[in-house]
Amino acid sequence: MFGRSLNFKIISLVIAAIFIGFSLIAFSAIRREKRRIFAEMERASQMMAMPILNTIYSDMLDERAEMVYYLIKDIRSMKGVERIEIIRENGFKAAFTDYNTLNQVDKEYGELKPEWRTPRIPQSKEIIAATEKPEFKSAFNLLKDNSNNKNHASYIEESNGRKLFTYLITIEERKKCDSCHGEGNARGILMITTSLEDSYEFIKESRIYWTKTGFLMIVIIGFVLVVSIRRSVLKPIETMARIAGAIAGGDLGQRITIKSKDEIGELANTMNKMASSLNDAKKELDRRLLELYALIT
Repeated sequence: MFGRSLNFKIISLVIAAIFIGFSLIAFSAIRREKRRIFAEMERASQMMAMPILNTIYSDMLDERAEMVYYLIKDIRSMKGVERIEIIRENGFKAAFTDYNTLNQVDKEYGELKPEWRTPRIPQSKEIIAATEKPEFKSAFNLLKDNSNNKNHASYIEESNGRKLFTYLITIEERKKCDSCHGEGNARGILMITTSLEDSYEFIKESRIYWTKTGFLMIVIIGFVLVVSIRRSVLKPIETMARIAGAIAGGDLGQRITIKSKDEIGELANTMNKMASSLNDAKKELDRRLLELYALIT
């Protein structure tokens, strides 16, 4: 009963320790994988934003505003890209949705080029909903606050049950922008939103992988540890308990044959010495009893 009880305790502790340890490792690995994925998403969004910003700072200022429109249109067609919009400085109106700026240029200069009249698409309900989300408003206000010295922000949002990664980066104000947009009205935000479905699918696969691997490792390591502990600890203890019981029952000739040099081996040697001492003491007592009996008779 003693051996089975100790077996149960040690095996339970070993399995629990392995399970907790591996769970912590798996949890840490998945969290690190998430951070790495989101960092890669931000880096990819930043790389996607660079050609658009460069086009804004070069072609638009060189009076080729239509180039920005067509570049954004092309990038929108890329797989995984949900939306790319230039959000104006008011934080809710998207660019290329009306002719207000072009009408002002036409009225002011009378030099409106035909190629500037790129197709205008009314602002969609999706963009309106995206700019009304608390995550967007918080990130937008953060970028508008010059004291933060930040030119980009990112957040995760949910749309129609899907996780999306949105990256915002400020469009710097250039002096020449004032000629078309009006003084102080040219600074806006470039919004790039990409799908996280593939990333979350990868995380899900990682979680399944770690779960299966963890279960297999727990079984293998647990088996090896239990067998090792059983052979090196439990069996010697069971042997000592059995022989100690025999010695207690009067069989002082019993000895424990454990040759290990660890604490269990030292305990076995101590018990053997104790049994020898008890045996010698018994022999001495028997001898004296015989002498006393001889004197009496």
